[in-house]
Amino acid sequence: MKRWVSIWAMFACYVLMPSAFAADNTNASGPEAVRQIVASMEAAWNKHDMQAYGALFHDDAEWINVVGMYWRGKPQIVKAHTAFHETIFKDCRLEGKELTVREVTPDAVVAVWAHAQDAYKTPSGAVQEKTLNRLTLVVTKRNGKWLISQGHNVWVNERAQRSNPVNLP
Repeated sequence: MKRWVSIWAMFACYVLMPSAFAADNTNASGPEAVRQIVASMEAAWNKHDMQAYGALFHDDAEWINVVGMYWRGKPQIVKAHTAFHETIFKDCRLEGKELTVREVTPDAVVAVWAHAQDAYKTPSGAVQEKTLNRLTLVVTKRNGKWLISQGHNVWVNERAQRSNPVNLP
């Protein structure tokens, strides 16, 4: 019985506090650490906890959002995401669809994460319908800890995907 209680307690901690698990990824392989970071990123976004979101980045990380805004350093990344989560994204959730992970070196991993993002109203009041996004992350290990060094998020244009030469016969 004690064993089951312990297992459920660990599971609850993982679900309720994913950023705590991502923070201690020193013994994880690069691909394993990236999967933890992406799960923590999705959970932090959906809880609108931008402090937990920011904890996933190196201090000198950079971020480019879907409309080309460019943020340099964790303080700018957190400030921008906080501002948007207090306004246009306050009810917006993400749902992961597909994650590919490629180890570039023992201390660098590139991940591409496809996720659905709920509809929201832009600052001008226009409705941005639910979109499929593709996020590229560069995750690096420094001082024994895996964190995000670079992120670039784009909207997937569904109509253009039908003309992708790679998918044509």
